[in-house]
Amino acid sequence: MKEMLVNGGSKLHVYIVYLGLTKHDHDPALTSLSHIQLLSSVFESEEDAKRSTVYSYKHTFSGFSAKINSTQASTLARMEGVISVFRSRTLKLHTTRSWDFLGLTLEGGEVSPLQLIYGDDTIVGVFDTGIWPESESFKEEPNMRPIPSSWRGKCFGGENFDPKTACNRKLIGARYYLSGFERQYGALNISGNPEYRSACDFLGHGTHTASTAVGSIAKSADFFGLGKGIARGGAPRARIAVYKICWGKNYVAKCTEADILAAFDDALYDGVHVISASIGSPPPLPPFFGSSSDIGSFHAMQLGVSVVFSAGNDGPYPSQVTNVAPWSLCVAASSIDRTFPTRIILGSNFSAMCTLNLMSRVCRRDNWNKKLASGKVVLCFSTTGSIDDSATAQDAVSNADGLGLIYVGPPTMQIADINDIIPTVRVDVDQGTRIRYYLAQSQYLPTVQIEAAKTLIGKSLAPTVASFSSRGPSSISPDILKQQDYFSSKQSTSDLFVYCLNLISGIYFNPIEQFCLLISADTTDTTFDTIQAGGSMKGSDPLDIGAGHINPSKAMHPGLVYDMKTRDYILFLCNIGYSQKQIKALILPCPGTDTSCPKLYKANANINYPSITVSNLQSSTTIKRTVRIVSRKKTAIYFSNIVKPNGVEVVIWPRILIFSHFKQEISYYVTLTPEKRSQNRYDFGEIVWTDGFHYVRSPLVVLVNTHDDFSGSTADH
Repeated sequence: MKEMLVNGGSKLHVYIVYLGLTKHDHDPALTSLSHIQLLSSVFESEEDAKRSTVYSYKHTFSGFSAKINSTQASTLARMEGVISVFRSRTLKLHTTRSWDFLGLTLEGGEVSPLQLIYGDDTIVGVFDTGIWPESESFKEEPNMRPIPSSWRGKCFGGENFDPKTACNRKLIGARYYLSGFERQYGALNISGNPEYRSACDFLGHGTHTASTAVGSIAKSADFFGLGKGIARGGAPRARIAVYKICWGKNYVAKCTEADILAAFDDALYDGVHVISASIGSPPPLPPFFGSSSDIGSFHAMQLGVSVVFSAGNDGPYPSQVTNVAPWSLCVAASSIDRTFPTRIILGSNFSAMCTLNLMSRVCRRDNWNKKLASGKVVLCFSTTGSIDDSATAQDAVSNADGLGLIYVGPPTMQIADINDIIPTVRVDVDQGTRIRYYLAQSQYLPTVQIEAAKTLIGKSLAPTVASFSSRGPSSISPDILKQQDYFSSKQSTSDLFVYCLNLISGIYFNPIEQFCLLISADTTDTTFDTIQAGGSMKGSDPLDIGAGHINPSKAMHPGLVYDMKTRDYILFLCNIGYSQKQIKALILPCPGTDTSCPKLYKANANINYPSITVSNLQSSTTIKRTVRIVSRKKTAIYFSNIVKPNGVEVVIWPRILIFSHFKQEISYYVTLTPEKRSQNRYDFGEIVWTDGFHYVRSPLVVLVNTHDDFSGSTADH
């Protein structure tokens, strides 16, 4: 049998074998030995198994990755104690004024007491492309206390990264993971493919996300004169531990799941409090325990570590959201109220204001008429001919020896970052059409003057959901509403030289219980109108923004919270097909915890999640929720306010919640009854509990499926 498995003729790939919780009394050495013994069952010798091994995951969960063929993988999947076996995929990255816009302002150039209270000594693990330790964002803040004694992480050196000078009381840990990348793509070629064999950041994305999350105060920051101000993270006194899991290959980041899971294993052992990971892969999504991110975040949740993922950059189409597990936080992308307008002057009597709205649609090199554009600025419409992106237009103009590009695209399109190869100004279709008409009426080509861009604050509609931000519903768990809107710079750019301030979209971190963020999020912009959905001219709904745009100040004092407990996760695991034996292998043992599946089916809508989503409402359905008071005052009366989804009757019982010293937690019931004939159409409402000061909001998302002729209804999940 072993002979057949070794010589099965299948191509070798890196597979991950997941085994659940660690055993052997948490002895990492014994856990690793058990991995070799298990892997040896599909090899001729133990030495062959060892050579095949990429990682042994042995600290906070048990599993290993190895380079094997599909026959060996199938055999391992059928073995006792194995929960899942899956190929290690390659995931991609999701890509100063922002914190002021969110209400976390500086006081006299210093961080506010509010941010000190909630950020001091919090350790944030950043999974990304590494870090540039020379950045001012990673210097020690004044009077920082010694590194917490609970910290067990290390600061490893390597190329262009000296732990003695790089690490301090701010940047307290640095690790890098290459084995999965090199088993899949070959040895890292530093000479032909610029990278650093260390935690040092070449691509710049990791430096950006780390500084956005918990960067120290960096005064006089700007990007070539734009966006001048004080740059800092949401919690400037928090600590950073960097885990480099993504590597540049031809200037494109590659993040293998084998490396990602190794980072989770180490980070949870090291003692991080929060993990920030701006990575993912678009649908089709794998099963929850066929994903390194879902496995790692599941064990993080059990240890009380919050994991924050990005929703993805594949909007504005529905059902593209990634990282949808209910045990992690998933955030979308939006704009802030800062723009960089540029004035274009044609001839002597015509001018247009062009805002650097990042569009993505183009003219192509193969449309070139072979006439050189030397010394000329080219006007290019994305809506003419094949639609692509602005980089293709820049390539075409550069090929024609053009001096610059005025790029015209829909006003709703944005991209996450941009590296212009020639000077480019982006305008919307209205402005572009005006310029085109002016040129058509001119006897001669007019001179073009493009003035320097300016920074403008508070004059634009904000926030708006970025058009590229991935939307719901979740393609594998539609009864769990995912993603919460967060900030980014709508006018964004990036540069490979990370000495400069990068204005690119990034993931948001705040070291607070994630559900406090959800129930306190805002759904209106600075004009008190509905947040606009990028990629369209309509208002957003919960499939665009999830719970809404974060409001850190409100989240710090939410009033009520929805606690998801172990039993909620067990119900979810039962519903996605796991047996009691498998669930026992996943859940940390706790006295009194019932790991059995309910005898009568209970839908995921009954999980104590802050939002309520029913993806297949055919008849009257009652859903239970439980809230707990968390304000200093332990006595309060909360009244309910309901906005009903179209065609759905909503009844809440009880309508009033009375909290006292003896009753800190109260359950309520929501009955949803369809009152229309409908199919495959989502409608939206909300439930708000208020004591006059706190407003605890839960989105209500319902798909009514009552049409007599409809036979393709979504199955309950």
